[in-house]
Amino acid sequence: MAIYATLDGSGRPTGFYRDDIHDVIPDGAIEISDEQWRECLANQGRRALVGGVLVEVDAPALTPPSPPTLTRRQLRLGLLQAGITTAQVEAAIEAIPDPMAREVARIEWADATSYERGHPLVDQIGTALGLTPEQIDAMWTEAATR
Repeated sequence: MAIYATLDGSGRPTGFYRDDIHDVIPDGAIEISDEQWRECLANQGRRALVGGVLVEVDAPALTPPSPPTLTRRQLRLGLLQAGITTAQVEAAIEAIPDPMAREVARIEWADATSYERGHPLVDQIGTALGLTPEQIDAMWTEAATR
């Protein structure tokens, strides 16, 4: 039995293949020893193969998952659950001083079919309603379950 690994640009393994199990070994996969395979499995993300030698590397930083996209219904139910009415949101939009920005906000609020947490208007309206980014995040996460 031979073991093969595919590697990313930094030499970190991205996949392992055994010729006694896999019918096809990907092009570019290199043969590694059983010891190297076990070392990589025991230290996932912290080993790289450089010049045929297994070296210790820092584990890649974990990227937090992106907040989910909410439907119009999810957003409005989430706001209501948080004690925020549609009228309060619309009042916050009407309080935007710049006429063009206010009209854009009206369109975004009334006509969007989905809402992204990262949209600048979410934090702008949240702040106008006295919410912290952490409170918005919590509300957003809860609304996604509706």
